[in-house]
Amino acid sequence: MAKSLSTKNILIIGEFPVIHKGYVDFFNKILKESKAHFYLGFLDGKTIKEMTKLEPDIRKISAKETKKIINAYFPIKKFISLNKDNFIELIKNTSFQKIIILKGEKSEDFAKYYLADNKYKKHIQYYDIRLKWSDNKVAVFKRSSSKISKAELIKHKKFIKQAFGQAQNSKCWWRQVGAVLVKKNSVILKAFNEMMPTNDECYKIGCVRDNIAPGKLSEICSVSHAEASIIARAACNGISLENTVMYITHFPCPACSKLIALSGIKRIVYSQGSAVFDGARVIKSRKIEIIKV
Repeated sequence: MAKSLSTKNILIIGEFPVIHKGYVDFFNKILKESKAHFYLGFLDGKTIKEMTKLEPDIRKISAKETKKIINAYFPIKKFISLNKDNFIELIKNTSFQKIIILKGEKSEDFAKYYLADNKYKKHIQYYDIRLKWSDNKVAVFKRSSSKISKAELIKHKKFIKQAFGQAQNSKCWWRQVGAVLVKKNSVILKAFNEMMPTNDECYKIGCVRDNIAPGKLSEICSVSHAEASIIARAACNGISLENTVMYITHFPCPACSKLIALSGIKRIVYSQGSAVFDGARVIKSRKIEIIKV
């Protein structure tokens, strides 16, 4: 007689401040796992306090209410209040074949602090439940690519790829922008559009841009723009921007265009969008080359 397949134990670790479409999509996907027992790990209050300062979070519902909602939708074998001490014991006693970290500031920090050991790495997967608009939901402006040599194109695409890699770190649901600063063919600074003062600010207090049309009032936002972050970090660390090249996923907004114009950067290379208002005119006025790839 053929031996039946053993049941997998899957541990899901997340913050669960509120259940939204991102969680529903995840549950629908993970339910396709055949012969699996699901364990849901909530980070306990003490662990959260150790990893972050107390801040207002208008989304948050109690763990008790969250459990009721999830139980009605998703078959959970056991809910677990996780901390750094019981987690080690839990892993030892339950033998999880898979550990899924639902992306969020606190759950990712938990993984970084307590799951860094190599013995966990083969079991860990990350799933992004954060809500983000796709590009076709956001205003995208068109401009033809620049005419450059094949060798230049290959070089520019290498650094643009790194800028898009940075953009993946952004938790902004409207647009994810990344940038890298290059000097003598080496990346010296990199950044993405990052929420402040915490990197999940809009999820906590709501997005101030929900009622502002794309491309309008770009200065009213909870994020520090990638280009501005690079220029600020250069100033903080005493790095000269003379004769550097900035690679950006999207064309700079008018405010960042002015910072670039005053910074000493000699060239910008971007992939998507085109100038809004006076961005290109200001940059060109300082003899800065603009290349689209």
